[in-house]
Amino acid sequence: MRLGSLCSGYGGLDLAVEEHYGATMAWHAETDKDCSKVLAHHWPAVPNHGDLTAVDWGQVAPVDVLAAGYPCQPYSTAGKRDPNDERAIFAYIADGISVLRPGIVVLENVAGHLSMGAAGVVGTLAGLGYVGRAGVVSAAEAGAPHRRRRWWCIATAARNADEGQRGEVGSVQKEEPEHGGTGRDAATDTEGAERRGAEHETVDTATRRTAEPGECPGPTAWDRYEPAIRRWERILGRPAPDPVTDGRLEPAFVEWLMGLPKGWVCDVDLSRNAKLKMLGNGVCLPQARLALRLLAEMESG
Repeated sequence: MRLGSLCSGYGGLDLAVEEHYGATMAWHAETDKDCSKVLAHHWPAVPNHGDLTAVDWGQVAPVDVLAAGYPCQPYSTAGKRDPNDERAIFAYIADGISVLRPGIVVLENVAGHLSMGAAGVVGTLAGLGYVGRAGVVSAAEAGAPHRRRRWWCIATAARNADEGQRGEVGSVQKEEPEHGGTGRDAATDTEGAERRGAEHETVDTATRRTAEPGECPGPTAWDRYEPAIRRWERILGRPAPDPVTDGRLEPAFVEWLMGLPKGWVCDVDLSRNAKLKMLGNGVCLPQARLALRLLAEMESG
C-alpha cells in the first residue's frame, strides 16, 4: 500500500499509519521548512509537494492511504475558534481526496474539532462516498504522562452503491472538557489498568531537585508524577531524559513524552525553538497507534 501525507509535521502520524497498514510512504505535503527538514532526514527519497492548497492533484501519484493531521488552530479551545480562520483548509484536502480517491483516509485533529468543524468534515467525506468511524483518544490512554486528547477518523471508500448513498462516518464520542476523563465509548484498551489509570497521573511540569552547597546534584525529582513517568519509561523501553538543562526545557524530554524514536527530531540539525515548536504541534506516536487500532476494531466488529 502507498501512503500520501498532508500537513505531515515531523511525520508522527505517518509512522503510525505506515505500521498499521504496512504502507510505504509515497509523498508528503508540508510547508514548514523545519518539519520538511525532519521529513527529508527520515524519508530522503520521498518527494514533498509543499503547499497542499496549490497542488495540482491530477499530477500527484495516486495512493492507497491518505493521512492528514491538518491545522488545529481554528478548532482548538486554546485559540479563537474562528470558522473563517485561513488555516481551516480541509476543503483543499477534500479536493485531493476527490481526485486521488484513496481507499482509506486517516485524519487527526484536536478534541475541540468535535464541537466545531468535525460535522462539516464528516459530511464532506460522506458526500464523497466514504464511510467509517471517528472518536477521541487521549495520549494518556496509551500510557503517556499527559492527556493530549485528540480527534481521530478512519474513513474508507464505499464498497457498493448502497453504502455510498448512505455515506456515513459514525462518531462514537461526545466532547468533554479538556480536564475531564476520556469519555471514550469505544473498545476498552486491553493493555490493562496501568494504562487506563494514566488519565489521572499526568505531568504538567517537570522539576529538578536543587542541590545543597557542596552536594552533588541528585536525579530528577518527579514528585507526584513519578508513577506516570515510570510507566511511560516501561512502555517506551527507555529512561526519561533530563527535562531541564541550564534552566530551560530540554527538547529531548518532549520528544520522549511524544513517544517518538530517540533522536527522531533532536538528531536533526535544527534550533532548540524549532524542535520544541514542532514537537508541541506533533502527534504522540503510541497514541496514534492506539487510536488506529481501536477505530479499526470498531469498524470490523
